[in-house]
Amino acid sequence: MEQNLGASERVGRTALAILLLALRFGRPVTGWGGLVLLLAALYGFFTAALGYCPLYAALGWSTRRA
Repeated sequence: MEQNLGASERVGRTALAILLLALRFGRPVTGWGGLVLLLAALYGFFTAALGYCPLYAALGWSTRRA
């Protein structure tokens, strides 16, 4: 699994994940909306931590400098 996310995108994904978690837990969002926010935040954190996005890999994209 080769990394395909650049440093700035990893920072952006982490910031977005923190924002989504703040929206989820800052004010009680329940039901499907809360679940979607939580799953999107977790996806952002994991892809940023690993530096790998499966969707980018499937599309052949990379924001990482060679």
